[in-house]
Amino acid sequence: MPDFCNTKLAKLLALLDPKECKLFAKWLDSPWCNNNPRLPPFYRLLLHYYPGFDQVRCQQEHLYLTLYPGQNYQSKTMRHLMSELGKQVERFLIQQQLQKNTLQQQLLLQEAYLERHQTEWFEKSSQRTIADLEAQPSRSWTDLLQLCLLNEGLYFQPDTTVRHQPEQRVLHRANHYLDAFYALFKYRLAFEFEERRKIMRGAQEVEVDLPALRRIKDRLGDPALLIFEEHLSIEQPLALERYYEIKGLTLRHMEELSRRNQRDFLYALINKASRLLLKGHEGMHEEVIELYKVGLARELVISKGRMTDYTFSNIVVLNNLLQRYAEAIDFAYTYHTALTEEYQKDGLTWAQANTYYHSGNYQSAIDHLVDYSFSNGTYDLQGRVLLLHAYFDVFLEDRSYYSYLFDYGNAFERFVQRSRYYSKQKKSAITALIRYTRKLSKLQDQYQLSERSLDHIYEQVRSDKSIYAKAWLIKKINNLKDGMG
Repeated sequence: MPDFCNTKLAKLLALLDPKECKLFAKWLDSPWCNNNPRLPPFYRLLLHYYPGFDQVRCQQEHLYLTLYPGQNYQSKTMRHLMSELGKQVERFLIQQQLQKNTLQQQLLLQEAYLERHQTEWFEKSSQRTIADLEAQPSRSWTDLLQLCLLNEGLYFQPDTTVRHQPEQRVLHRANHYLDAFYALFKYRLAFEFEERRKIMRGAQEVEVDLPALRRIKDRLGDPALLIFEEHLSIEQPLALERYYEIKGLTLRHMEELSRRNQRDFLYALINKASRLLLKGHEGMHEEVIELYKVGLARELVISKGRMTDYTFSNIVVLNNLLQRYAEAIDFAYTYHTALTEEYQKDGLTWAQANTYYHSGNYQSAIDHLVDYSFSNGTYDLQGRVLLLHAYFDVFLEDRSYYSYLFDYGNAFERFVQRSRYYSKQKKSAITALIRYTRKLSKLQDQYQLSERSLDHIYEQVRSDKSIYAKAWLIKKINNLKDGMG
């Protein structure tokens, strides 16, 4: 029998915030919502253990005996009770979402009118919904599909008065919005397939009828279709001038795009600017961080209050690479609460250590990381690599740190080899970083570093396509060479 905190019911109840917990209690007390008299007292008992449900007394058998004192524990009855309460939580969540979605409410009302043969009410309600959707400054692909279905429903419902109108505007509108939906959705998929093909080996190519999409694009003049087409027509390798053309086009039409398209196009620009950065184009660190600032200002890099670990760490690192240490820390303190709740401390700890490191305060970075245990896999790896970097840089300043660097490198390598979470390719890449770092430090410690040995290591690193943090390693080799001059 699993602990109650690991059951689906406990996880469902943990989704409710304190205000929703009170509303759900009223939901269970309402005969319209619930006809099982056993559920309200069961729920009130569980509230004593909200939100974690991990207290010692929160076990299924103890809960049952508390509800039914003097009776023997019946696991089947308890399972049924938990299942019924779980279903009620799911119904409550559906109702909560429906209250936020006025469009869905209108569509359900129209369906109710139609089932009850209230044709006039159905048509008036449908026309109002169409007018509301058409009045929006931008439309998502779901809006376009809904506009198509609403016009189609007006035309084809059995008791329609619309079909007898000679101009058939409703039918033409249904066709127009169907084309718009098809083109936008198909362009989006084609764009995603193309992006995956660029970054993932072996990604399957998908046939897309681009000439047909282009005919629709030219006829409709939708800016989203135009921007998708510009992305798909880029010749490789990407030229800097072409990037700025697409960036300008996107920012000019930003207000006309749906939130989803704004987000997709922003990340497409970030990815392209990042590729130009890797190719050595100057000023691209600044360019990428400015794009992220657009995303922060428009809340495009935060979805439903959450920011990805990847976005959070990218913004911290970019600010630090630009030596904007105060901005990096200010961002970390402001936005670490947008990370998944259990990883917020991980993100903030890593960000502080990363800022210490880039500002040259290597010892503080070490102190921040050496005894900290990350629970998030992304930050755990980044933290371990950052600690290796910090030990190496401290060693370059003070040779007495060689034993600390050597011991940590060995421990890190053993951890990587034993890990079940890294692929063979990733293990190989991280191990290569550790071994090259160890090789450089050993030669330095034994006073055997020379321009010739550094050139030899540089060529090995440059030709090795599978090294984690390769750019950092090359930078350190070049710094050591410059120090000899």
